[in-house]
Amino acid sequence: SRLRGGSSPGTQVQGATPDEPSRKAGSRVLEPAPEPKAKPPVPHRLSMVPSTSDDVSAVLMHKKKMKELELFEADTVLLKGRFGMETVGVVTPSKDVAKDQIGLSPATARNAGCRREGDRVKVYACPDIKAGTRVHLQPFGDTVGDFEGDLAGDVLEP
Repeated sequence: SRLRGGSSPGTQVQGATPDEPSRKAGSRVLEPAPEPKAKPPVPHRLSMVPSTSDDVSAVLMHKKKMKELELFEADTVLLKGRFGMETVGVVTPSKDVAKDQIGLSPATARNAGCRREGDRVKVYACPDIKAGTRVHLQPFGDTVGDFEGDLAGDVLEP
């Protein structure tokens, strides 16, 4: 009887030697899947850990990783996190973080879209940050409390 898509059993493929096992003509031979290629390491992708620094804008990195990314102390970096969220920080060397980790304060991590320890952050040098020229502060009425007087003149202005 004829099998679906092939010839009758026991026929050899043309060109096969008697020492090789015979295959049916037209049969599907499943070859083992090739080994998946390992992705090359991305040097600027780091794992986030909580920062030990008091400074909110400080980004803690290992000295060797800073050298690898060609960053110096107090350089400005752009941090890209999940969902395309970006923020800026200042690089500070630290021995407390591993080479493939980056220390972020809770506020910086939230601004970069990191929700928990171990989230991935991409770090890029950002040398062309312009300095701010003015700051506009407006307090909420419920945070002022029972303050009576000129808020801008008494509190905000130096």
